[in-house]
Amino acid sequence: TAYFWAFTLLVLGAAATRFLFLEHFPRQIHNDESAIGLAIGAFMVPDGAWALKGTSFGGHPNFGFWLSSLPSQLTGIATLWNIRVAGATMGLLSIIFFALAVRDSFGKTTSLLFLLFVLPFHLHVHYSRTAFQYNHALLAAGILFWVAVRLVKSPSRMNATLTGAAVD
Repeated sequence: TAYFWAFTLLVLGAAATRFLFLEHFPRQIHNDESAIGLAIGAFMVPDGAWALKGTSFGGHPNFGFWLSSLPSQLTGIATLWNIRVAGATMGLLSIIFFALAVRDSFGKTTSLLFLLFVLPFHLHVHYSRTAFQYNHALLAAGILFWVAVRLVKSPSRMNATLTGAAVD
């Protein structure tokens, strides 16, 4: 359908603004990115998952740092692109989940307008292109919003379970 292709093109545009030249922009390496770089070293040693349930690295939960370090753990090297790609992925997924929630709440046209306006939104692009811990919260909010809208629109045991899992 036309909606599917428009949605796909807008999501591809959002992906392009968040993934292209990821290692070159922004030029400044933020404190969170350097902390993730330090955390990667801790997670890549044998028994490196030692502190997934604790907090360190500035008092932030280690699980967020572990998620951000997954690309580096998979490739075996810690590059700036590997550090930032997790944030870009979470930023793109948050857009998709919010767009799905807007579609389910207000319709397909409003969902496409949402994508059109958030695609170039500087604040979201910047935060998606950096390895900030806030990307985890944005993705979680998008998922929670989407499953909550699904529960309200069509109450079922499955949607209630999804919402409960998202809240937990």
